[in-house]
Amino acid sequence: MDCDPTVIGPRFRITHFELDLENGEHLFMVEPYSTRRVYRVLGKTNLTDKAWLPHPETPGLKFFQVDVSVD
Repeated sequence: MDCDPTVIGPRFRITHFELDLENGEHLFMVEPYSTRRVYRVLGKTNLTDKAWLPHPETPGLKFFQVDVSVD
């Protein structure tokens, strides 16, 4: 089941987040789960920065957002 902003019910939640130290990738679980969606973690060092940068390629990021696309 996907989220639908017009219906009261499931909302997007990150339920688990960790950094895989061997390869530098972030691993996270979301609800509701969908095989149609691709998630990316982006970050900024400062909220006044205009661009969100790919993480973990950019060190020192402190603020994060999750970018979601549908396949």
